[in-house]
Amino acid sequence: MDLNTKEVIRNLQIWGGGLVLLTIGGIVYSISKGVMRIKKYHRQFDPDNVEEFEGNILEIITESSQNHEKRGVILIVETENKKIIPVHLGPEWYISHQQSRLKDGQKVRVVGSRVKYEDNPAIIAAQIEHGNSKLILRDEKGRPRWQSWID
Repeated sequence: MDLNTKEVIRNLQIWGGGLVLLTIGGIVYSISKGVMRIKKYHRQFDPDNVEEFEGNILEIITESSQNHEKRGVILIVETENKKIIPVHLGPEWYISHQQSRLKDGQKVRVVGSRVKYEDNPAIIAAQIEHGNSKLILRDEKGRPRWQSWID
């Protein structure tokens, strides 16, 4: 079976075009995964609605998700006036790489933006201070520090 030059070139164009489409699809998929990860923890942070409070960590929760990249860390903090507030820190993969370690029962000072999360009040943390340590999670505009890890 002999193929003439035109047929060979046509077949290469078809295969090359398919390979280009697959490559573009892979790039788009990777970018969309990164964008969704950013959106989840950028949640409605409002730099004009930042507050500070102190309290004790009652519990540290890692949001359940089968996808490790989407799991988040939430502190359940009891304030000095006995209010219970969920404090969203950020993705588990980022928090686990920080030197600052948080523990149940630890006294913390939280700086963050008050939001509604699943129809309940919550705080999106910008920084957490405990003892002599400071865990900075967002800049003054609310941009997550981990975003630069995936940009």
